[in-house]
Amino acid sequence: MATKVTASQPSYKDGILRIELAAVLGDKSKQTGEVEADFEELLPWAIAAPKEALDIFMLASIIYGTDRFIPRHENSIDGWSRELVLTVPVYQVKKWKAAAGELEKLLSFLTGDYWKVNFRKNKFSIPESSQIQLFQPSITHVSLFSGGLDSLVGAINLLDGNNNNSLFISHYDSMMKGPKHDQSDLRRELINKYGERFQHLPSIRVSLSETSFSKTETSSRSRSFLFIGLALLPAVVKNVDIFVPENGTVSVNYPLSPSRRGSCSTRTTHPSFIHYLSGIFKALGIATKIRNPFSLMTKGEMTDACSDKSFLASIINQSNSCGKRGHRAHWIRKGSHCGICMPCIYRRAALLNFTDTTRYGNMVNELPPFKSKKSQDVGALLEFLHTPVTATDIKFELISNGLQDHIALPDYVDLVNRTRIELSDWVRKNGNKEVREKAGL
Repeated sequence: MATKVTASQPSYKDGILRIELAAVLGDKSKQTGEVEADFEELLPWAIAAPKEALDIFMLASIIYGTDRFIPRHENSIDGWSRELVLTVPVYQVKKWKAAAGELEKLLSFLTGDYWKVNFRKNKFSIPESSQIQLFQPSITHVSLFSGGLDSLVGAINLLDGNNNNSLFISHYDSMMKGPKHDQSDLRRELINKYGERFQHLPSIRVSLSETSFSKTETSSRSRSFLFIGLALLPAVVKNVDIFVPENGTVSVNYPLSPSRRGSCSTRTTHPSFIHYLSGIFKALGIATKIRNPFSLMTKGEMTDACSDKSFLASIINQSNSCGKRGHRAHWIRKGSHCGICMPCIYRRAALLNFTDTTRYGNMVNELPPFKSKKSQDVGALLEFLHTPVTATDIKFELISNGLQDHIALPDYVDLVNRTRIELSDWVRKNGNKEVREKAGL
């Protein structure tokens, strides 16, 4: 049975935008929640932006809140996929009705759920702002800045040795510890290096602040849409493109095993996600483009191509790539990264040509036989490297995982093969005999 979620009209007080969520579950029981967004820093942009861009920000905030609001396991069809019927306020109702199909495809692709979105008129009046200046000198790019290694490389490449003045956008959720601290540390380093050319909005909090459920959903696949919604406000005002720095390996997120297809694969910068977003922008009349110049690079190729590798090397350990940083019970030693989730493994393999001073809680040789929950990512990796694959095999998996750009398919096949080489080089250098044998090396 579908879960029906209705978002209230927005309200604003003391710098906070609030939207209430009312859910009717499949068993007819009711639950309530509230989404909060730090809106004061965004006000100048919201005033200057067209209503279509403001709609995307508010809609992305509501979707993110709904994604966290409805616990997946208890309200899913199969233990993962929820059926969600969402009613939201928007300013441009007619345009959104025309874009509804594309939006629902995007959300279903992104979160692994079944979405139906209905629209009603947004009556919220944007409050006045005393902040007049919208960042000077002129902005040449708006870039996402997560605190991870990829966004750090992207920032350095944008700012190093040219006249770019980029505005960097960050998000944090008060229920998810870590990203805001990472962003703050790196922001300080980049300001010291590049001065006023590094323009950065204070990290914007958007979170599910209240819920009547006893627990919230821990997955947050919709966060990437929220990131775009934040970046779009200044991008459309300044008439510049949005820069999304992410290596191609993570973007296509090739499944390491059949069990990791579909809902087990994140799709934060997947080419099909960007395709759906572009379709929505077109339907709404938004000219802003979303660009990822690293879409055909492995993470190692991306770091090796950094325009200032010495500077990158000096602050690598202040970036964070770990996907399980909040689960430290099984770490053998203290650190900033678990060291054995796939994001950590991709990071470690990418930094073979650097002196990596990152502190990792676990090492690959400490984990055999790779069957426990703790070591399942390493086990999947070794199986992936040990299993021969043909170009046809890779094409099948890419298409099964949602890749629609068949013209670029050979390029992505080559990307997967280069990723296998990069990961194999890391295992060969760091694994003991047992680990190397399990990888077929």
